[in-house]
Amino acid sequence: MKTIIASAAALALALTLAGCSTESSGPVEGSTKPTTASESKTPTPTPEAALGTRPNPFPVGTPGKHSKDSVWTFTWADTDGNAWPKIQQANAYNTAPAEGQSFVLASMKVAADPSLPAEGGDPTGSFTISYVGSDGNSYTAAGDCGALPSKAWYEFGRMYPGASQDGLVCTSVPTTAVGGGTWHVQSLVGVGDAYFVGAK
Repeated sequence: MKTIIASAAALALALTLAGCSTESSGPVEGSTKPTTASESKTPTPTPEAALGTRPNPFPVGTPGKHSKDSVWTFTWADTDGNAWPKIQQANAYNTAPAEGQSFVLASMKVAADPSLPAEGGDPTGSFTISYVGSDGNSYTAAGDCGALPSKAWYEFGRMYPGASQDGLVCTSVPTTAVGGGTWHVQSLVGVGDAYFVGAK
């Protein structure tokens, strides 16, 4: 009888120990709880930069302003990142760009809003244009390319409500900084600027 009781007690003890072993096989305090698929962190998407900023410039053919209350609207055409042949053909007295430099040339349109005062305004006194190279530096478009094949943007003169003009914009940029650059329009009479796609 004692043998049976002893066997039963031993069996109960074995079962109890087995149960404790099973319960202690999971995480214990101080350990890191495994992350399930549903709990895994997903990367927070980076919001796209606003249209017209340097990271997201206005595409070719897309009108843009340097501020919402500006009376001037700009539209850029394709940019020629190596325009010396065109400029050389335009005038035999033009001088080639310095070694390591390239003439960057584009056609752009400026349109005056109907809200422009009746006396009109001179766009060249309202904003500046420069080319921001892939090196992060700005190169002002101020006539350093010589005589251009057609009217330059700084020759527009006074414009009146509803008027628009096409003109060329050109500047000298280090050849290595031309690709991936942007055209930068910055207001001279208030706060605001806009970027347009440059040479590829």
